[in-house]
Amino acid sequence: MASGLVGVGGGLVMVPLMVRFVGLPIHLAIRLSTLAVLASASVAAAGFVADGRAQTPLGLLLGGTAAISSRWAAARLQRVSANQLTWLLRLVTLVLALDSGRRAVALAVHLPA
Repeated sequence: MASGLVGVGGGLVMVPLMVRFVGLPIHLAIRLSTLAVLASASVAAAGFVADGRAQTPLGLLLGGTAAISSRWAAARLQRVSANQLTWLLRLVTLVLALDSGRRAVALAVHLPA
């Protein structure tokens, strides 16, 4: 559950809560959310490795790509205003909500009665 909240919820749940209720600036909230995702993913990865269920080459490829892209994004975070970040977060939330609705309708239409 924590992993799920930190994953997608990092941007959609944790960041708005940290901004609104803790009073953190959005740039700092995004950084802290990213750190929480790193911690959660590291613990999950260690668990998969310990259980023998890890797909190491794929994990290293995806993790390496994520590390490079997150470093690139972090270097540019300060260039985006807090207002722009807020609107981008709202836009991502709207797109995900629309996609979830589309998938729900598709499932409802294709389910046998």
